[in-house]
Amino acid sequence: MPCQSLVRLSFTGLLLGAALAPPASAAAGPRHTRTEAAATLESTPLPMGAPYTFLPVRPTGGTITSIGTNCGTAGSDCQVTVSKPTTILLEAIPDAGFVLSSWTGHCSGSAPTYALALNGNLSCGATFAFGSDPAGPGDGGALPLGPPYRLRVDRPAGGMVRGAGINCGTAGTTCSVSMDATVWIGLQATPDPGYVFRGWSGHCSSSQQNIALMLGGPRDCAASFAKAPSQEVAKTMPGVNWPEPATITEGTALSGAQLNATANVPG
Repeated sequence: MPCQSLVRLSFTGLLLGAALAPPASAAAGPRHTRTEAAATLESTPLPMGAPYTFLPVRPTGGTITSIGTNCGTAGSDCQVTVSKPTTILLEAIPDAGFVLSSWTGHCSGSAPTYALALNGNLSCGATFAFGSDPAGPGDGGALPLGPPYRLRVDRPAGGMVRGAGINCGTAGTTCSVSMDATVWIGLQATPDPGYVFRGWSGHCSSSQQNIALMLGGPRDCAASFAKAPSQEVAKTMPGVNWPEPATITEGTALSGAQLNATANVPG
């Protein structure tokens, strides 16, 4: 295993409060608490550049899922590496009797999904607390899980949303798709000429045009487009500077240049 991976795993142990036995020579040395380790992670500048690796801290009371990741009580796949910078959508799924408290590490907030710009070697954790969700599914609480595995996209104006079974917008009306089980779906928002993409909303939350959504239950998404700022070119009229007063003879038609001329007559 590369040295870098060993360092990350040791740090993960600190975050989880695992009992890591120090070497005998360091037994009397300073001890690092879980709070100190978390504060160090959050205050460290984001590492940029390859390898583009996501290392979730394995939680208790739930699972962190993403492309290639299923980390927590329901799985032990806690590392994924991609070849270039990309945005991955994370979902924190609490176990029965637990609720999501917050994201930690390089992720933040308390929403059940988080769009992470993976542009380096990053790590996130999710804290789950024992209890029940008073709001309930559909009322601002945890995402509903289980069938129907249905994605519904609000038909946008000014662009298109495309994905597996989705062709929705100004050039298509297929705005809903159902699957047999949990699956990842890639979605692409494409603005029409003269429009720009503004962002995703609903169960899709990102400012990136291309996103990945884990369809773990009924989901509703929308893409917003707006007219691009106008770029009008200032029109200039042809002009003629007359150093001397022009002689205009009655009955003689004026030329187009004379009609649009700017007179510069002294006196």
